Amino acid sequence: MIVSGGDGAADMGTGFDALAKAHDRPVYAKLADVPATTLRPIVLGDDMDVHAATSRALDILQASDDRYMLMVEWDAHTDDPKDGLQHVADFDALIAKVEQRVDLSDTLLLFTADHSFGLQVDGGRRGSPLLAVYDAWKAAGGNEDENLIRLDNVLLNHSHTAEEVPALTIGAGSDKVRGYLPAPSCSTS
Repeated sequence: MIVSGGDGAADMGTGFDALAKAHDRPVYAKLADVPATTLRPIVLGDDMDVHAATSRALDILQASDDRYMLMVEWDAHTDDPKDGLQHVADFDALIAKVEQRVDLSDTLLLFTADHSFGLQVDGGRRGSPLLAVYDAWKAAGGNEDENLIRLDNVLLNHSHTAEEVPALTIGAGSDKVRGYLPAPSCSTS
């Protein structure tokens, strides 16, 4: 199952519709539209519930006798520090949920990102709110026109960075996966 918030492939002269037709895979606008019997759907939607999509993908994959690979990408890239940190916390909760659903003795879970961007926690103390000045910053209109947001304990850069992204694994074979994946060529502006 492919679930996407957009079709950037169209910029490269192809797209999900063309790929779906070439590989006889149905395309749906919403996850709720996918019949329970559809094994290889492509869902394109702007407002995707990643928890529901991941759960549905696991339902489909675990019903098969075949081995499978599940990749979940969650876009934490944002121009709002609070939203960015919430995305990271939500993704962490999703990882824990997936980990509970699979047998780690024969399943490898790999978590990574498609690119890096500048969301950094660089201060604070345990038990103290990271976003203590967030409400005042937001009430003052934030600095939405700037590429860099600096709060007391959080730094957010609106643009992509060229950092490598970590490859984090757990389960069967995880000891063979190490390090970082090189960042793809992308504009950092």
